[in-house]
Amino acid sequence: ELYEEVAQMAIVVRMHFESVARLYSGAYKTITKSIEHGLATSDLLINRIRRISYSMNPARIDDLGLDAVLSTLCQEFSVLTKIDCSYESRFDEKQIDNEIKLDLLRICQEALLNVMHHAQATKVKIRLEAKRNKIELSVTDNGKGFSHQSKQSFGLRNMHGRAASINGKLQIKTEQSKGTRVSVSVDAMR
Repeated sequence: ELYEEVAQMAIVVRMHFESVARLYSGAYKTITKSIEHGLATSDLLINRIRRISYSMNPARIDDLGLDAVLSTLCQEFSVLTKIDCSYESRFDEKQIDNEIKLDLLRICQEALLNVMHHAQATKVKIRLEAKRNKIELSVTDNGKGFSHQSKQSFGLRNMHGRAASINGKLQIKTEQSKGTRVSVSVDAMR
């Protein structure tokens, strides 16, 4: 609710700047520069609000469940980055305890941050499914992939640490120019 209210105010501010820009287009250089600065600042504000909303998802797991939070995360990621994101799930959420849910969410967020900052992808797919007695989360992109040396980055070490904390197994498959698949598999019942 807070995100929606603040985001709406930022969008209204941007609309006012656009309206003023139409009225004074080219008439006064000082006003035009000020309007351009206001529009740029509005865009930064809107993106910052989206990023804050994107990072607040963990608190909603208890209320909405992991499935709904991951679905929303995917939608917010698409809006924030303009990268097509799809989400698919086939699992029984009752089989997963809250610690596992939170760590799966954090691993997904870290994988999406890597896509956002490094992959140069146009599509990403998040999938959460039950496989035998395990739950598997995968995040797959069609980006540029990365080299073996990059696998030691802070974000990837963080994902490995989170997977280990829930006795999960993290796998990263990547190939130059063919994208990356990050997957974590964990026992459904602990």
